[in-house]
Amino acid sequence: MAEKVERRGKNPFYERIRFERFIELIGDRNGRLLDLGCAEGVFASFLGDGYDYHGVEVSSKKIATARRRGLNVICHDLNHGIPFPDGYFDVVVAGELIEHMPNVSSFLAEVNRVLKPSGIFVGSTPNAASPSHYILDEIINPMLLSRGKMGGRFGHLYVFSRAQLRALFELNGMRITEFTGNTLLPVSKLTMRLNRWLGRKLSHLSTCLVFRAEKVKR
Repeated sequence: MAEKVERRGKNPFYERIRFERFIELIGDRNGRLLDLGCAEGVFASFLGDGYDYHGVEVSSKKIATARRRGLNVICHDLNHGIPFPDGYFDVVVAGELIEHMPNVSSFLAEVNRVLKPSGIFVGSTPNAASPSHYILDEIINPMLLSRGKMGGRFGHLYVFSRAQLRALFELNGMRITEFTGNTLLPVSKLTMRLNRWLGRKLSHLSTCLVFRAEKVKR
């Protein structure tokens, strides 16, 4: 059973829905799993038996927390590649990470490299078609800038559409086989059930795109 999510600066209900979607897309696969940008390793608590969990995180403080929880994690900057051998993992996950990577193609090529031929990549990233993206970029940020305050995308370098993600993955030897969504409304304990339903039914408008990709057989 997943433990209570406690991460400062994060919405625990939002994260829970994301992790639930990951588990659904991973399905009955098990084996060696790599969690990229794992932070404190909270996702590990959502996994059942049968996984050999590995995590990579750039923050030494978060790594220390994950290690106190007994997790196998390393401190590493993913801009310098993924520090594991070719074909090592059955599953790779990355929660809202690719939009922070300066070179997305290089990152995806590295994910492809470390996956086994039958491996899958499950992840999430902000959705360019989401109303929340429009509100942030077209209303809130201009308002903040007009008042002399700094706007921003929470460190996001890119925001992708479904079509753009499909094209990027195909250029780097992978094919997206499934999309779903996470949330549409502000997430709280009261809106969890509604957000779960909306994220599935209106996934094309969800705050983030949640995807499952496979290696292209050559």
